Amino acid sequence: MTADFAALVTETARRLTPVGSGGTRPTSLFRGHPGVAMLFGELGRTDERWLPMAHRHLAAAVAALADAPAAGLYEGPAAVLAAAQTCAAGTGRYRGLRARLTAYAEAAQAHRLAHPRGYDVVNGLTGLGRVLLDAGADVGPTLAALVRLAVTETRPGADAGMAHGVAGILAFLALAAEHERVVPGQQDAMHHLAGWLRDIAGEDAAGPYFPAWAAETPVPAKSAWCYGAPGVAVALHRAGTVLGEPAWRRLAVEALRAVTRRPEAEWHLDGPTVCHGYAGLLHALHRVGTATGDPELLAAAGRVARRVAACADETAEFLFRHHESGAPVDVAGLVEGAAGVACALLPFAGYDARGPSSWDRVLLFS
Repeated sequence: MTADFAALVTETARRLTPVGSGGTRPTSLFRGHPGVAMLFGELGRTDERWLPMAHRHLAAAVAALADAPAAGLYEGPAAVLAAAQTCAAGTGRYRGLRARLTAYAEAAQAHRLAHPRGYDVVNGLTGLGRVLLDAGADVGPTLAALVRLAVTETRPGADAGMAHGVAGILAFLALAAEHERVVPGQQDAMHHLAGWLRDIAGEDAAGPYFPAWAAETPVPAKSAWCYGAPGVAVALHRAGTVLGEPAWRRLAVEALRAVTRRPEAEWHLDGPTVCHGYAGLLHALHRVGTATGDPELLAAAGRVARRVAACADETAEFLFRHHESGAPVDVAGLVEGAAGVACALLPFAGYDARGPSSWDRVLLFS
């Protein structure tokens, strides 16, 4: 298929329309109904004819909650809350559902704060904190806990990435500050985290890079949302914007430029999807490129969008396949599936006319 991005998004959405595409983990953002509902919710901002499909997938996710595991933001009630927030799109829709799911997320976060077991966006404090931030809930205790973790987690061998690591803490603290949610020590923690990320970075002929983990001799991570420059750069750029630190913003831009200057084989990406694939890199390039107007990043985003489009496969159930252990598999969801690929292509398909989309809140990109 040619790089007609609007046609690719529309065809992916058409194939995702049947509620049976929710997969074996129906309440998961990785593979289930919440992520599919988020795609249709985003499409519905421009064309309300997509909203009934958003509703059907959201209803299917709600129906599956009784048998679903509750694992942070990415599976269970909080994942469905994220979808309901996107499908509501600033309207009064799903007010009762959102209130019930917010109460669950508040209780789950209180339990995590009382019994610390992780801070990551997938299962921990930052992920639940993100949907609570949009719900208008009190995130002060979460911020205070993350301020403390900013010191204890910046250690040799610590995870540096967005999905499970230090970049995720920085991203959430910056997002909260954007929403005027600030606790004592938050700005100092952001300075500490950004300085730590700067200090663990390496550099090669193309420019700066970030390792997956802090190491004495840094090795470049894959160029994905979960690990490497795309996620870290978005966190640094947002924090630098919030606190007025141009050096952080420059490092973010240079790290993303460096990715696109390296041979594609050195990106170490797995297929077109968001978590480990081209769509995550694409969306980081688009977000930072749009925020800065940097022509090199914007041009690179266009090239990577065409690379994503080239992954379309007419024989695939949902047009784009997730790559798992080197094997292509049909997955519907947002983080590991076709819905996420379509979401990353939305700006290139003309679907951002009503302003930036919000699906990427669950990536801590907005």
